[in-house]
Amino acid sequence: MPFAFANLSRTLMQRKTHIALGTAALGSLYLVSLNATARAEETKKPLEAISLLKGEPGHENVKGTVNFKRLDNGRTKITAQVYGLTDGKHGFHVHQLGDLSNGCTSAGPHFNPFKKTHGGPKDNERHVGDLGNIEKLPGKEPAEYSLEDSLIQLDGEHSIIGRSVVVHTNEDDLGRGGFEDSKTTGHAGGRIACGVSVNHCKVRFSRCGRSSAGAKNNLIVSWYGIDKCSFYVHEEFVTLHLDTDSYGQYAVNRYIDYEMGGISQARLAQLLPHCSLGVVLISCFVIMATATRKRNTFVYLSTALLAGGTQLLYHSRGCVYTCEFQRDVAYPPARQTNKTPQGQESIHVRPELDPEKSTSLTTMRTPFLLAILALLISTALSIKGVSPLRSPAFRPAATGAALDDHSFTTKLAWKLAQIKAKTVVANLTQQEKIDLATGVGWMNGPCVGNTPPVSSIKFPGYCLQDSPTGVRFTDHASAFPAGINAASTWDRDLIYARSVAMGQEYKGKGVNIALTPMMNLGRVAKGGRNWEGFGADPYLTAQCAVQSILGIQSVGVMANAKHYIANEQEHFRTTSSSNLDDRTTHELYALPFLYSVRAGVGSFMCSYNLVNNTYACENPRSLNEILKQEFNFKGFVMSDWAATMSTLSVNAGLDMTMPGDVTMGSGNSYFGKNLSEAIDAGKVEKSRLDDMAVRILTPWYLLGQDKNFPETNLNSFNRSLSKHVNVAGDHHKIIRQIGAASNVLLKNKNNALPLTYAPGERNVKFGVIGSDAGPSQHGPNACTDHGCDDGTLAQGWGSGTTDFPYLITPLEAINSRAREHQLSVDHCLDDYDYVRAKDVAANSETAIVFVNSNSGEQYITFDGNEGDRNNMSLWHNGDDLINAVASVNPNTVVVIHSVGPVLMPWIDNPNVTAVVLAHLPGQESGNSLADVLFGDVNPSGRLIYTIGKSEKDYGTEIVYESTSAIPQVDYTEGLFIDYRHFDKMNIEPTFPFGFGLSYTNFKYANLRVLKNSGNFTVSDSNKAMVEATFEVTNTGPHDGHEVAQLYLAYPETANEPPKQLRGFDRVYIRAGKTVSVTLRMTPLDFAVWNTEQQQWKHESGKYTVHIGASSRDLPLSSDLNL
Repeated sequence: MPFAFANLSRTLMQRKTHIALGTAALGSLYLVSLNATARAEETKKPLEAISLLKGEPGHENVKGTVNFKRLDNGRTKITAQVYGLTDGKHGFHVHQLGDLSNGCTSAGPHFNPFKKTHGGPKDNERHVGDLGNIEKLPGKEPAEYSLEDSLIQLDGEHSIIGRSVVVHTNEDDLGRGGFEDSKTTGHAGGRIACGVSVNHCKVRFSRCGRSSAGAKNNLIVSWYGIDKCSFYVHEEFVTLHLDTDSYGQYAVNRYIDYEMGGISQARLAQLLPHCSLGVVLISCFVIMATATRKRNTFVYLSTALLAGGTQLLYHSRGCVYTCEFQRDVAYPPARQTNKTPQGQESIHVRPELDPEKSTSLTTMRTPFLLAILALLISTALSIKGVSPLRSPAFRPAATGAALDDHSFTTKLAWKLAQIKAKTVVANLTQQEKIDLATGVGWMNGPCVGNTPPVSSIKFPGYCLQDSPTGVRFTDHASAFPAGINAASTWDRDLIYARSVAMGQEYKGKGVNIALTPMMNLGRVAKGGRNWEGFGADPYLTAQCAVQSILGIQSVGVMANAKHYIANEQEHFRTTSSSNLDDRTTHELYALPFLYSVRAGVGSFMCSYNLVNNTYACENPRSLNEILKQEFNFKGFVMSDWAATMSTLSVNAGLDMTMPGDVTMGSGNSYFGKNLSEAIDAGKVEKSRLDDMAVRILTPWYLLGQDKNFPETNLNSFNRSLSKHVNVAGDHHKIIRQIGAASNVLLKNKNNALPLTYAPGERNVKFGVIGSDAGPSQHGPNACTDHGCDDGTLAQGWGSGTTDFPYLITPLEAINSRAREHQLSVDHCLDDYDYVRAKDVAANSETAIVFVNSNSGEQYITFDGNEGDRNNMSLWHNGDDLINAVASVNPNTVVVIHSVGPVLMPWIDNPNVTAVVLAHLPGQESGNSLADVLFGDVNPSGRLIYTIGKSEKDYGTEIVYESTSAIPQVDYTEGLFIDYRHFDKMNIEPTFPFGFGLSYTNFKYANLRVLKNSGNFTVSDSNKAMVEATFEVTNTGPHDGHEVAQLYLAYPETANEPPKQLRGFDRVYIRAGKTVSVTLRMTPLDFAVWNTEQQQWKHESGKYTVHIGASSRDLPLSSDLNL
């Protein structure tokens, strides 16, 4: 049901106050009465969408359009015309994401909501996004495509609107090719063009009038989420095809200047991923109505708003229905001017509407129109820069301009959710607001963290649950690969897929907030919880965190960015102070959290430790100034469990106390009654309590958890009360895939791997040695929170763990292969029985030795390790076991399951022919390893930290002992951790950061570095400022993935580390083939934190872009002056 609105005064756009939020809420409620009618009317209309394809660098000549139209029979007609393709067939798919911030590579995997195997568009077993191929015939331009399909939908939960359409280099084999990736991508090769599917909006004007000078009016049309609009201008039908630059997810707000005949970008805006505001659905709209003066000619901006039915309130993929604003508007309208109190000219516009074509408006009432206008104005003002709701700060905020917030999602979606939350909070009592912020206490609810319900707003309370490896304290759920495994893939798509699957399991258990991702940096290689995170580089960690957040929140579960901040060791974790300077804070430890805010994360968790001698959970500098003001975070901050230290921590920026007790199970709280008394005494302002409540409810509305979110069906502390809902689905597939892709091949002398044998050969014998190859004596879940090291290691210990539904051991997987191929396997699982181990090894063609190294959280001490590792040696005499086996077998393969880097004094032993670092692969551990050992998968994992030759090489250390009440952990190394330190000190590592071998070989060539035109500021946080394009050739005998890496060296005056990771991509390359790779860098990638000016700055001078396979293997370089 479309509505047209008159032009408004430009002064409305310039005002700096929010207008009539209460009236807007009334307008929202008014829409309830329209829902049934709107739903009936709108479902009769054919839905249309369009995707404008734009070529990747190196394929700039490729462009075209893809049109989607729902037919009367319910099927969708897909037609496409693509120019610039080479002759032949090209894979053609709808992909999961609408994020084109890194070009087509960030569009994610195929859209596959039903978890099917890849196939053709006519197959029963296929991805929803499988469209087959578009074929370019010789001598015919463009390539054309046409299909009617029943799976492609333009509305509903599985709508393709807001998702990317991608064209590939090669033909899609429809899953029949027999290649490694045939069943996932159709072996279609690289991505050469893409665009996001958005609404096809038609706006018609019968006449535009003329200015007093007789010239045509300059008509400005501005919109969100629309890339094609049709106009009648002076009775002439004009169709404009407008692309969205390189940011397909983020629709472009453009000026259409008919007098000049040109199109110029006004600014970027973002699609609305959640179209609902309570009962209001803004399906697609042209944002505001106003008038401005330009060259003595008035430029009119028209407005259209569509309110949809209740059936769309639950959808989250952009605007669905077609905007059909077909009102005849006469220009120029009557105009009156007066002076505002500020002395500004106000222009009042009165359009003349054709009543015969305005029947929709006749049913409307003035108060409702005003309410909707107020809502739009408020939203527009927020986009124009109205300051967000903030906690009071104890000291001035940074003076530099804040970076764009939520650049991966949408400011508008957050604003709408915030408006809804603010409206609701205004009607809550003080006690209800306090209840939102106060946990019910440890073990007083079904989840590890629970907040009480607020019945007046039908808020059921939050269920908060660990962990970063899956749903903790439950059954019938998956045990996913650890964070270090996800990061070791260097594959954004796999990391995203892992998080989607994990989010689905959390949602299936009725968990509102998944306490993940963990993004501490592993400042010290022996840090106990390093395995939960993503490695020792802030950029890599940030990229992994973004994909994790997007994946989890894509299914409506809230992610949690933790542990904020500088929580880098387990010893004295609740009493020690991490002391670090402002630049180190921003450039290293806070950087992943900044990216998390930009990814739209709903919540943060502050850490136990002190930061510069103030507790992290009551630190105004880190919470109020950096996080909420500088980063512009609009969600809420919760404490780590029992990390709240005072009631007045709310003034420093803490929004929620978890689990609610002063200490676990104490029964009393710093919030609750104490917070109420502090407010009544004037120690905490009521506005601050309102701020807390708004922040807590905003992501609840943002993620649609107020609409049919599943009830909690687990019970963490009494399993007999759980409903035992099975949420695992087929997630074992992605777990196995990530496990295989994360294996890092460190050594492969004489092609010892993959393990080979002639078909039918039965005399091959493998020896499997070491306790890490086999099962735990008491089962995989025998030890509380896995606080032991018995059998194969697939998780560390602590609250970051989850129960294994099953655990495939390496021995089990290798035995399975032996049965299948009639091979022989012998084993010795006693780490200390060297006689038996050597006997097995001596009588085997290949001896595979399994060793490990474990760590975890401080509350469990195992084998003298209080969370953090005491050293970097292998456990259970692993070094001696390897040497014993290698002494009798010249083909010794070592497999390491570890929480982090280990020392390898045996690495140069010539009888140690291969080394695989498998980390912590989760429940499919053995299968994912066997896939690599036997050559089903070509290893492509890369190191996410440096492996040194001694512990002293790293330059940082755990503070193990202290007599101080507040042990001081001084970050005197500043920016120089891990490879940055190794580079600075010119230390030769055993294996460098980013390193990993393959069963094939790759060669890099033809680097071109291009600085895009235009002026860039650091606040342009998602624009590609510099693009590096190069070629990678697979010169070996096998198809495989290469992880291409970009490192940036700054001008000497910047005083930065010698080089820093600033880009990467995992690309699949067939044997003998060459692919073109483009890595893009944003203004933030070039920035350093200026402590005096308190802002990000670009240092002038020479930058060097390095390209290669690791931080120490960089064959391509190019200089760039800024």
